[in-house]
Amino acid sequence: MKNYQEHTGAIINKHRDFLGRYILTIDAGIDKVSVITSKAVYEVNDIGKVRSIIHRRKKLKNISSIYSPEEASIWNRFIEEIVSRDLGDMNLVQKNAAIAFRYDAEMNSGGHSGFFECCPNVSNEDVESALLGVGANIIVSNFMEACTCGIDDDYVKTDDVFYDIYPPLSEIVMDYVLKHKQIIFEL
Repeated sequence: MKNYQEHTGAIINKHRDFLGRYILTIDAGIDKVSVITSKAVYEVNDIGKVRSIIHRRKKLKNISSIYSPEEASIWNRFIEEIVSRDLGDMNLVQKNAAIAFRYDAEMNSGGHSGFFECCPNVSNEDVESALLGVGANIIVSNFMEACTCGIDDDYVKTDDVFYDIYPPLSEIVMDYVLKHKQIIFEL
Protein backbone atom coordinates (compact mmCIF):
# COMPACT_ATOMS: atom_id res chain seq x y z
CA MET A 1 0.00 0.00 0.00
CA LYS A 2 1.68 3.08 -1.29
CA ASN A 3 2.47 5.73 1.31
CA TYR A 4 0.66 3.87 4.09
CA GLN A 5 2.18 3.23 7.49
CA GLU A 6 1.38 0.47 9.94
CA HIS A 7 1.63 0.75 13.72
CA THR A 8 0.67 -1.59 16.53
CA GLY A 9 0.03 -0.60 20.11
CA ALA A 10 -2.47 0.06 22.86
CA ILE A 11 -5.05 2.80 22.55
CA ILE A 12 -4.00 5.46 25.05
CA ASN A 13 -6.39 8.30 24.21
CA LYS A 14 -9.76 8.94 22.58
CA HIS A 15 -11.15 12.39 21.94
CA ARG A 16 -12.93 14.64 19.51
CA ASP A 17 -11.01 17.52 18.06
CA PHE A 18 -12.30 21.09 17.68
CA LEU A 19 -13.81 20.15 14.28
CA GLY A 20 -15.78 17.31 15.88
CA ARG A 21 -13.68 14.54 14.27
CA TYR A 22 -13.15 11.29 16.18
CA ILE A 23 -9.50 10.72 17.12
CA LEU A 24 -7.80 7.58 18.46
CA THR A 25 -4.21 7.65 19.71
CA ILE A 26 -2.12 4.51 20.08
CA ASP A 27 1.20 4.03 21.85
CA ALA A 28 3.35 2.34 19.20
CA GLY A 29 6.52 2.19 21.29
CA ILE A 30 8.63 5.21 20.34
CA ASP A 31 5.77 6.80 18.42
CA LYS A 32 2.41 8.04 19.63
CA VAL A 33 0.13 7.88 16.58
CA SER A 34 -3.20 9.70 16.28
CA VAL A 35 -5.65 8.92 13.49
CA ILE A 36 -9.02 10.27 12.42
CA THR A 37 -11.69 7.58 12.48
CA SER A 38 -15.42 7.08 12.14
CA LYS A 39 -17.82 7.37 15.06
CA ALA A 40 -18.49 3.59 14.95
CA VAL A 41 -14.78 2.68 15.13
CA TYR A 42 -14.25 5.28 17.87
CA GLU A 43 -17.09 3.94 20.01
CA VAL A 44 -16.08 0.26 19.98
CA ASN A 45 -12.36 0.74 20.61
CA ASP A 46 -11.69 1.25 24.29
CA ILE A 47 -8.58 2.66 25.92
CA GLY A 48 -6.12 -0.13 26.64
CA LYS A 49 -7.15 -2.32 23.68
CA VAL A 50 -4.23 -3.35 21.48
CA ARG A 51 -4.80 -2.61 17.81
CA SER A 52 -2.91 -2.69 14.56
CA ILE A 53 -3.65 0.32 12.39
CA ILE A 54 -2.81 1.14 8.80
CA HIS A 55 -2.98 4.82 7.92
CA ARG A 56 -1.75 7.54 5.62
CA ARG A 57 -0.92 10.69 7.49
CA LYS A 58 -3.83 11.00 9.94
CA LYS A 59 -6.39 9.14 7.79
CA LEU A 60 -7.20 5.63 9.07
CA LYS A 61 -7.28 2.94 6.38
CA ASN A 62 -7.69 -0.19 8.52
CA ILE A 63 -7.80 -1.19 12.17
CA SER A 64 -7.69 -4.70 13.58
CA SER A 65 -7.49 -6.40 16.94
CA ILE A 66 -4.34 -8.04 18.19
CA TYR A 67 -4.78 -11.12 20.34
CA SER A 68 -2.27 -12.75 22.67
CA PRO A 69 -1.00 -16.28 22.01
CA GLU A 70 -3.16 -17.51 24.91
CA GLU A 71 -6.26 -15.87 23.41
CA ALA A 72 -5.44 -17.33 19.99
CA SER A 73 -5.09 -20.76 21.61
CA ILE A 74 -8.54 -20.46 23.22
CA TRP A 75 -10.03 -19.39 19.88
CA ASN A 76 -8.41 -22.33 18.06
CA ARG A 77 -9.66 -24.72 20.73
CA PHE A 78 -13.18 -23.35 20.27
CA ILE A 79 -12.98 -23.95 16.52
CA GLU A 80 -11.56 -27.47 16.93
CA GLU A 81 -13.74 -28.70 19.80
CA ILE A 82 -17.02 -26.79 19.73
CA VAL A 83 -17.98 -25.41 16.31
CA SER A 84 -18.54 -28.73 14.54
CA ARG A 85 -20.53 -30.35 17.34
CA ASP A 86 -24.25 -30.92 16.94
CA LEU A 87 -26.16 -27.84 18.09
CA GLY A 88 -28.49 -30.02 20.18
CA ASP A 89 -25.52 -31.10 22.32
CA MET A 90 -24.50 -27.54 23.22
CA ASN A 91 -25.39 -25.24 26.08
CA LEU A 92 -26.83 -21.84 25.11
CA VAL A 93 -23.50 -19.98 25.26
CA GLN A 94 -21.81 -22.58 23.06
CA LYS A 95 -24.75 -22.60 20.65
CA ASN A 96 -24.77 -18.80 20.30
CA ALA A 97 -21.04 -18.76 19.57
CA ALA A 98 -21.18 -21.70 17.15
CA ILE A 99 -24.12 -20.36 15.14
CA ALA A 100 -22.60 -16.87 14.93
CA PHE A 101 -19.25 -18.41 13.91
CA ARG A 102 -20.90 -20.55 11.20
CA TYR A 103 -22.86 -17.55 9.91
CA ASP A 104 -19.67 -15.47 9.72
CA ALA A 105 -17.73 -18.27 8.02
CA GLU A 106 -20.39 -18.80 5.37
CA MET A 107 -20.80 -15.05 4.84
CA ASN A 108 -17.07 -14.76 4.17
CA SER A 109 -17.23 -17.76 1.85
CA GLY A 110 -20.42 -17.25 -0.17
CA GLY A 111 -22.46 -14.42 1.32
CA HIS A 112 -26.07 -14.83 2.39
CA SER A 113 -26.91 -17.13 -0.50
CA GLY A 114 -24.05 -19.41 0.58
CA PHE A 115 -25.18 -19.31 4.19
CA PHE A 116 -28.79 -20.20 3.40
CA GLU A 117 -27.63 -22.99 1.08
CA CYS A 118 -25.02 -24.48 3.42
CA CYS A 119 -26.94 -24.11 6.69
CA PRO A 120 -30.55 -25.07 5.89
CA ASN A 121 -31.05 -26.70 9.30
CA VAL A 122 -30.35 -23.50 11.24
CA SER A 123 -33.52 -21.44 11.59
CA ASN A 124 -33.54 -17.70 11.02
CA GLU A 125 -34.79 -17.31 14.59
CA ASP A 126 -31.78 -19.26 15.90
CA VAL A 127 -29.39 -17.05 13.93
CA GLU A 128 -31.11 -13.89 15.14
CA SER A 129 -31.00 -15.14 18.73
CA ALA A 130 -27.33 -16.16 18.43
CA LEU A 131 -26.30 -12.81 16.96
CA LEU A 132 -28.08 -10.99 19.77
CA GLY A 133 -26.58 -13.43 22.29
CA VAL A 134 -22.99 -12.74 21.22
CA GLY A 135 -23.61 -8.98 21.15
CA ALA A 136 -23.71 -8.54 17.37
CA ASN A 137 -26.83 -6.35 17.54
CA ILE A 138 -25.54 -4.21 14.68
CA ILE A 139 -25.68 -7.25 12.35
CA VAL A 140 -29.17 -8.49 13.29
CA SER A 141 -31.17 -5.97 11.25
CA ASN A 142 -29.08 -6.70 8.16
CA PHE A 143 -29.61 -10.44 8.62
CA MET A 144 -33.35 -9.96 9.00
CA GLU A 145 -33.41 -7.83 5.85
CA ALA A 146 -31.58 -10.61 3.99
CA CYS A 147 -34.21 -13.08 5.23
CA THR A 148 -37.15 -10.98 4.10
CA CYS A 149 -36.07 -9.28 0.88
CA GLY A 150 -32.43 -10.10 0.16
CA ILE A 151 -33.29 -12.60 -2.53
CA ASP A 152 -34.82 -9.76 -4.60
CA ASP A 153 -31.31 -8.54 -5.54
CA ASP A 154 -29.50 -11.86 -4.98
CA TYR A 155 -28.38 -10.56 -1.55
CA VAL A 156 -26.04 -7.94 -3.07
CA LYS A 157 -27.12 -5.10 -0.78
CA THR A 158 -27.19 -7.12 2.46
CA ASP A 159 -23.86 -8.81 1.64
CA ASP A 160 -22.24 -5.41 1.03
CA VAL A 161 -23.63 -4.07 4.32
CA PHE A 162 -22.31 -7.13 6.19
CA TYR A 163 -18.77 -6.66 4.84
CA ASP A 164 -18.75 -2.97 5.82
CA ILE A 165 -19.84 -3.52 9.45
CA TYR A 166 -17.25 -2.76 12.11
CA PRO A 167 -16.21 -4.51 14.19
CA PRO A 168 -16.43 -7.59 12.00
CA LEU A 169 -18.50 -10.49 13.30
CA SER A 170 -15.41 -12.67 13.68
CA GLU A 171 -14.01 -10.23 16.28
CA ILE A 172 -17.34 -10.03 18.09
CA VAL A 173 -17.55 -13.83 18.30
CA MET A 174 -13.92 -14.17 19.38
CA ASP A 175 -14.40 -11.60 22.15
CA TYR A 176 -17.56 -13.47 23.25
CA VAL A 177 -15.70 -16.81 23.34
CA LEU A 178 -12.84 -15.29 25.34
CA LYS A 179 -15.24 -13.64 27.79
CA HIS A 180 -17.26 -16.87 28.28
CA LYS A 181 -14.45 -19.46 28.05
CA GLN A 182 -15.41 -21.06 31.37
CA ILE A 183 -18.91 -21.79 30.08
CA ILE A 184 -17.80 -22.56 26.51
CA PHE A 185 -15.43 -25.28 27.71
CA GLU A 186 -17.57 -26.20 30.74
CA LEU A 187 -14.69 -25.77 33.17
